[in-house]
Amino acid sequence: MLGGLTVDYSGAQTEITLADGLYVEVKSTQPLTGSTLIASKVEMQEDGKKGEAGTEGEELELQGVVTTGLSGEAFGLNGQTVMINGDTEFEHGTDASLLAGTFVKMEGEFNQDGVLVAKSVNFENEGDNQIKAFVTSKGDGTINVLGLTININNSTTMVDEQDEGVVPVRYFSLADIHDNDYVQLDVYRDDAGNLIATRLQRDDAAGHVTEVQAKLDAEITAGDARFTLLGVTVITNGHGIDALSGDEITVQGDFNNGALTASVIGN
Repeated sequence: MLGGLTVDYSGAQTEITLADGLYVEVKSTQPLTGSTLIASKVEMQEDGKKGEAGTEGEELELQGVVTTGLSGEAFGLNGQTVMINGDTEFEHGTDASLLAGTFVKMEGEFNQDGVLVAKSVNFENEGDNQIKAFVTSKGDGTINVLGLTININNSTTMVDEQDEGVVPVRYFSLADIHDNDYVQLDVYRDDAGNLIATRLQRDDAAGHVTEVQAKLDAEITAGDARFTLLGVTVITNGHGIDALSGDEITVQGDFNNGALTASVIGN
């Protein structure tokens, strides 16, 4: 297990003996299969021990997912223990927002005891991927679009720009989202493979298109009839392109029967 993922390293290139608690980097050339990652290479990081040890006055910047929620004046970020105090500045959230699974950016400095103390914590994450689509259902802290479950948390910026015959909701929240609402989402995938929205904006449906913008998990060619983008099955419909794994592409089209039939594919 790595975070919340099951890693199949049976065919991976590695020069280390794996053991519980060892800090490693896993590389893969294949997309996720459910919650299983097929590793192509496993390397040890930082002598196998996660976390930083610094000298007094040394500054450090970290960004990632809160691994341990705030308890007293300490929380875990990427496995690193971070302290807060009365001088810690918070942007787009408060100390109460330091919950496990929340994405943050932190700037801090080590004190005389070698403890990392946060100067600032920023809860805003731009998200690596964009989705424009209609809501098909809503759950407890989630919405479903294009067959994807998108998690909405305390760090998600919520904006209501819908004004087609209605007044936008000033204090907009997940409770105000309904089936068939048109939304624009900035999302990222966490260590467990979950899609987390950093921003949700509701808009009028008129004149808007269904669109996914994300990086490819695998190479595609112009002759491919279909491929997967951010977990969405895309039917190329004669609009295929050549692109490498890691390339960012944008697909527009119509979503029906569990697939996005492309009208435009670009990079």
